[in-house]
Amino acid sequence: MKNNLQIPAGSKAIVAMSGGVDSAVTAGVLLNQGVEVVAATMAHKKEGQRQDINDATAICRLLGIKHLVIDIAAEYEQFLESVRNIYAAALTPNPCVNCNQEMKFGLFFTKVMALLPANWKDCYWASGHYARVEQHNNLYYLAKGSFILKDQSYFLYRLSQDVLQRLRFPLGTFSDKEATRRLAEQFDLPVKEKQDSQDFCLGEELLRCQNEAPAAIVDSNGRLLKQGKGLSHYTIGQRRGLGVAGGSPLYVIKLDAGSGTVVLGDETQLFSQNFSLSNAVFVQQPTFPFTAQVKVRSGSRTIGATINKQANGIKVSLDRPERAITPGQSAVFYHNDLVLGGGYIKANK
Repeated sequence: MKNNLQIPAGSKAIVAMSGGVDSAVTAGVLLNQGVEVVAATMAHKKEGQRQDINDATAICRLLGIKHLVIDIAAEYEQFLESVRNIYAAALTPNPCVNCNQEMKFGLFFTKVMALLPANWKDCYWASGHYARVEQHNNLYYLAKGSFILKDQSYFLYRLSQDVLQRLRFPLGTFSDKEATRRLAEQFDLPVKEKQDSQDFCLGEELLRCQNEAPAAIVDSNGRLLKQGKGLSHYTIGQRRGLGVAGGSPLYVIKLDAGSGTVVLGDETQLFSQNFSLSNAVFVQQPTFPFTAQVKVRSGSRTIGATINKQANGIKVSLDRPERAITPGQSAVFYHNDLVLGGGYIKANK
C-alpha cells in the first residue's frame, strides 16, 4: 500500500464536511481509528446549499459528532469576483486550485479554528479528497491518490507546508469509489447513495463577467469572421459554440484581451511545446534546470519536461508538443507520485 500520513489515535481533527459521501466516510474512518472529530461545513453559496447543509447535519447526528456551519458567503463572492477578473484578462483559470488555497484550506479552516477551545490549536485537518500526504526529509509533499481516475493532487498543489503538516486525506489510499461506497453502506450513512458533486461546485455560469463587451472573432490572418460573446465565454481549443462555418474545423487558438479578439485556426495550430509560468510554488526550491513530469490540465496525462528559470518566471520545455496549452490553467510538476510544485501558465506574447 502507498504511503499516506495518518492521524494518530487520540488526536483531534476537524473534518471538512460538505454533506457528500466522501467527507462523511472520512469522518467515519477517523472515528473508527480513535480520533476525536469535529465536522465543519463551508457555507459559501448565496443559495442552493440548504440540502447539503441538512445532509451534513444528519451525518453528524448519526456519527455523534459536533457540527459547525461557517458562513463565508460574502468573502466567497469576493473570491468569485477575483476569478471573473482573471477571465476578463483573457485567461482560463481553474477555480478549484485557487479556492483550495485561499478559501477551503485558508479562510474556512482559520474561522473554524477560531471557534474551538485552546486545546484544539494543534489539531489536524482532514478532507475527503483523493490525494495523499507524504513526509520526506522533514518536508511534506502532496502525492497522487491511489484512485488515479479521481486523483485530486493537481487541484491542491499550491497548499503550503503550514497546511500540509496538519492536513490529512484518509481516502487517499482507496483504489476506487466502490471502497468509499462500501464504507458508507457499512456506516449506514444517510448519504450513502448520494451522487458525487461536480469539480467546481457553483457552476461556471457564475464566473462569467457581467456587462462584458462582445469579442471580435477573427481568423489567424486577422480577418473578421463575426462578433461573438465576451472573452470569458471562450477557451483555447474550443470548437463548439463558435457559430462560424468553414471548409475545415476551426478552433480557438488565442484570446487577446488587449484587442478584445478571439483568434481561430486549424487544429495543428493548437500544439505547442514551450511555455512560461507565473507565481510558481515549490515544496523545496529546486536547482535549475531540472526535469520532471508535468500536467498542463487536471485531466491530462503527465508529460516529461525540462524546467528552467528565466528573468520573468519559469520556462517549461515539454518532451513533445501538447494540444491546447491554456493560459490561466496550472502546470503541476511531479516526480513519480510526488507533487514538486507548479505555477500558472502565461499567455505567449
